[in-house]
Parts: sequence; structure tokens; C-alpha cells
Amino acid sequence: MAEIDRESLLAAHPLIDEIARQCATEMHLPGMQWGVVLGGELVLVGSVGAITDHSTRYRIASMTKSFTAAAVLSLRDEGVLALDVPVGL
Repeated sequence: MAEIDRESLLAAHPLIDEIARQCATEMHLPGMQWGVVLGGELVLVGSVGAITDHSTRYRIASMTKSFTAAAVLSLRDEGVLALDVPVGL
């Protein structure tokens, strides 16, 4: 994957925002928010729809399992965690 610098990312903000707007329209979403993290820092944010802004809170339902799985697999990819090692007490 190609590396991207902060300035290039900031320059792409209008394009990313337009892609988000198109996605929201195609999916018939009343509103959504998006963000881009670079080097561990949230560098871009945007919102689409009349009912959202950067402070809008959403219920995430049962998404914690998905977030946990993504974190575990990320650690596996970094070589920090092995999925096939028995856990002892």
C-alpha cells in the first residue's frame, strides 16, 4: 500500500467528502460521519446529512464484537498475538 503524507490527505478532503455524500445517497442514509486516521492521529473528519455534525452520537448496537475482532486480527498481523496458541490459567 502506498504511503500518503498529511498534505496530500488534506488536499483530498473535498474528494473524500464527495465520495461519502455519494455513498450516503446511494444507501439512502439520513446521515453519517467519517474520519481518517494517519499515524495514529485523526486528521480529517466529515459528516453528511442534515442531522449530523462532529458531535453527533450514534448507538453502535452490537458492534463491539466486530471492533474486538478487528483489534485482535490487527495484533495478529503485527505478530504480537497468535491465534493458535493455547491459553493457560
